Amino acid sequence: GHIRFWKMADTFTGLKLQGEIGKFGAIELSDISCFVELKDGKVVTGSEGGNLLLWDGGLVKVEIKRQGGGTCHDGMIEMLWQHGEQIVSAGIDGFLRFWDYSSLDNAEPEDDEPHCHVEPVKEYKIVQEGAEGGIAKVKTMHLDTAGRYKEWLVQDDAGGLWRINSADLSSIKVMDFH
Repeated sequence: GHIRFWKMADTFTGLKLQGEIGKFGAIELSDISCFVELKDGKVVTGSEGGNLLLWDGGLVKVEIKRQGGGTCHDGMIEMLWQHGEQIVSAGIDGFLRFWDYSSLDNAEPEDDEPHCHVEPVKEYKIVQEGAEGGIAKVKTMHLDTAGRYKEWLVQDDAGGLWRINSADLSSIKVMDFH
């Protein structure tokens, strides 16, 4: 697992794209499938182990877990985005979890450990009402960042397409493709 942080550098031959490989330090190496950049330049990523990683300057500053040492998600975190004053994570476990922006931005390691504990402000499990095993194992999402349509589209790992109302978080499976 690795991540590369890119920036434009002004060199004597003009602008060049330069990449720096992220260093996990004491955190176990992990595949990274999503990220969100914070206002101060730090980056939050999801991990295959289900925890959030806060990066500062190409280094993992802290691994974010839930109280009691549980993971943020049960399995890979597939999507991260900022929604108002919250960071939202979506995982293969079918949950959307809403995290306080400042709690993630200001997270610090606890007691000589490379992690800290934060609880989500709220969570929502994407399920089809009345359907047996109708959980959306999130693979990708389309977000209405302008807020014009007030809904998000989710594709699950079985090819299902879900519509989620971004105001009340109600969900409905609108189509199956496999």
